[in-house]
Amino acid sequence: MNKPFIEIDAKDMIMHPFEIEHPEDCEFPEGYPNCCVSHKHQLKLLNDYYDKFPNCCDNHLAFYKKFNFNKEVLYKDLPMRVLKTVTYTTHQIRKVVENDDWLQDISEYVEFATRSLGQPAVGYHYYLQFVEAYLKSKETKISRDKKKAILKMLNEQTNLSPISEKTDMNLLYGIYEKWLNFFPFELPFFTQLKPQISKSLPFVKGEFKTNRYLGQVSAQMVTPSELVDALFKRTVYMLSLIDTVKLVKEGQISDTEKIKFDFINQEHQHKQKALLNTFNIGEKKYIKTIKEWLENEKNYFINIVPIVNQKNLSPAKIELPKTFNLNGLQATIKDKAIDLHSSLVTKQYLNEDCKKDFIKLFTGIQPDNKISWLGQKGELKSFIDFLLSLCKIENCQSNKWQITAANFKFLNEDFKADTIKDTKKAKNDIIIKQIVHRIN
Repeated sequence: MNKPFIEIDAKDMIMHPFEIEHPEDCEFPEGYPNCCVSHKHQLKLLNDYYDKFPNCCDNHLAFYKKFNFNKEVLYKDLPMRVLKTVTYTTHQIRKVVENDDWLQDISEYVEFATRSLGQPAVGYHYYLQFVEAYLKSKETKISRDKKKAILKMLNEQTNLSPISEKTDMNLLYGIYEKWLNFFPFELPFFTQLKPQISKSLPFVKGEFKTNRYLGQVSAQMVTPSELVDALFKRTVYMLSLIDTVKLVKEGQISDTEKIKFDFINQEHQHKQKALLNTFNIGEKKYIKTIKEWLENEKNYFINIVPIVNQKNLSPAKIELPKTFNLNGLQATIKDKAIDLHSSLVTKQYLNEDCKKDFIKLFTGIQPDNKISWLGQKGELKSFIDFLLSLCKIENCQSNKWQITAANFKFLNEDFKADTIKDTKKAKNDIIIKQIVHRIN
């Protein structure tokens, strides 16, 4: 598999520390950091630590040997920088602790402060120790509950539970690509969905978060197990949308012989792929579900094809549609109709008060009232033709003007199908085309 994403492990990169800009409303005590016993002691601890660095621990020593940096350049003024960062953080805590989003704000600032210490964040353990000491001090005028919440947040940021599963974008992409390969998109029920679903990468859980101080957006990735579980649920849902018995009874499947062969071919391909690939326990669940669904549908069509061919099954009466129906998933069709109506209103082709009838018309429901078209007749003709040529509505080529005449009127006057059929399309219909083209 080609890896579409570039992976960089934290241990393979070095990020220079940076100086946090001094907040305008933050003042240092006179003589800082020799202003009090506490700050003197903290500075001494940092100076002693800096003298030992990078020989302070095995991790930092290994990091030094790998990158061979000059600490006097890369971590210049580290003791004072860490001490000032602590002061900026405690100042920020006091400044925002009464705001509505105080905990989120403080969490983002701590992340910002930690990032300023570089990669690796040299001196971070002292930064954290001094901030915690400030919060635990009786002199700090913050409620006990808020102190407790901030300390908990600091502990969670420091002691993140190790992820039991290795995960990265390429691993998740491989899992998703395997599912795309196994789901029966070649069947006519699902063919139109594959391009859209192939472009969506369901790798993020929760919401994207923006750090107001770093100006960076972050998101939590799903684990491989979570992705596989989500794909199993998606498989069950998508297969449940297809009721072939109902489709046959309603005459929406006329060539049962072809559908039978489609299912036979899909079942064979599925078995072949299953033999040539390996799966984990979670993936076996959706593989088994697809296998049983294909087998059940195949057997159904094998049984009914002889009956249909012998005409012992009464043919379903297929009525020509009386409304338009936008293409796409059923759950999104109404939203598309709303967007289409809004665009037409903005360009003064429709009035706002026809919204309810317009949505019904383009979601397959007979409107209560005819819709008054405010543009030219040729523009209405272009509108219907563009909807069909750009595959935005289900094919109704044979009776498109009957539907148009039955549901539209010009300046509150009715017209016949032949009237709109014989009307020339508008010469300048680029705006109409743009409106139709924007429908997803």
